[in-house]
Amino acid sequence: MQLLFDASIRAGNALWAMPGRRQEAIQEYDDAVRIATTIASSNGNKGDSDVIDAHLKIGDVYKDGDAKQHQQALAEYQSGLKTCEAALGGRPDDFDLLRNKGKAFYRIAELLRGDNALADSRAYYQKAFEVQNGLVSRNARKPSRRNSRRTSSLKSNLAATYTHWGLLEQGAGNLELALEKLRQGVALDEELTKNEPGNPQWQEFLTPNYLYLAQTLEGLKRPDDALTYYRKLNDARRTLAYRAPGRSKPQKDLAEAAKLLGDRSTGLAQIEAYREAVRSWNRLVEDPRNAEAAADQYDVVLGFAGTFDAKKDWPDAQSAYRVAMKIAVLNYVKDPSATSWRDRAEEAERASVVAGKAAETTADPAR
Repeated sequence: MQLLFDASIRAGNALWAMPGRRQEAIQEYDDAVRIATTIASSNGNKGDSDVIDAHLKIGDVYKDGDAKQHQQALAEYQSGLKTCEAALGGRPDDFDLLRNKGKAFYRIAELLRGDNALADSRAYYQKAFEVQNGLVSRNARKPSRRNSRRTSSLKSNLAATYTHWGLLEQGAGNLELALEKLRQGVALDEELTKNEPGNPQWQEFLTPNYLYLAQTLEGLKRPDDALTYYRKLNDARRTLAYRAPGRSKPQKDLAEAAKLLGDRSTGLAQIEAYREAVRSWNRLVEDPRNAEAAADQYDVVLGFAGTFDAKKDWPDAQSAYRVAMKIAVLNYVKDPSATSWRDRAEEAERASVVAGKAAETTADPAR
């Protein structure tokens, strides 16, 4: 029966990942609920956690659909929570049950936040925090290799609760409270990243939180503090891009983070940030597998070129104009009827030539 449950869960996971197969995934998860319930009726210690897990998965599928299905998602999450609380009545210290209780609270909070039910969502984030924080403290009192891995997972869950609670408060306009929650989440994620530098998962969880913090600080009219986190965002995006050569998304994320940093910087710092963005877009447009990711960046790169031009930074201006030209050519080749792209390519090429001549003159004062 346990093997059958595991197979149903795996089949549900596979179907959920395939376009147009969500209903079949729900059917597999429903089968998993029935199997786990049968197991739990004869051996509660074994089956109830599986019942909860299957309900949460069904809820996730409904949550992933349109807003009309959110009530069904909420019903599944509450079913999982009800099963969890009933089992905890007999085993109040059971680790797996407590962890599932925290997961259920967190999922309900996320669903309610998405539906703009802020007060109810806030209450469930508080409940998730209480359970997750208790588990982190409890696990830390029993040091072992196994508990160390488990503590990392628990801290990551707690960090997500802090961060998403912070996003709720950010959206509600409670920026000071949002800042507090986001900083607590970032502190945990930074700790995990520092303790396991070879685990890219922690860096991936941490990185977007720098942006949320920076945006919150900007809302509080603290641009200098915000700039610190834009720098951290850029550094973290660079690390992720270097770890994933050949993938378009990390390069695109790096280029966008560099632009955000450059837009808020001055002098050499701005030049260096925009230069990094240009390099990232160039890597993408020159890679046939990823060139499409840069197709809509002509105006952005041309803007960088204009900034370099205004600062009389001719070599960087020349490089940026060349990248803009490549993007225009990419779009023209894709659709030769769009002759405006040919005109833009020629315009960028001419500007590149002018910048190149200016660079030569600057390098040789005798000219």
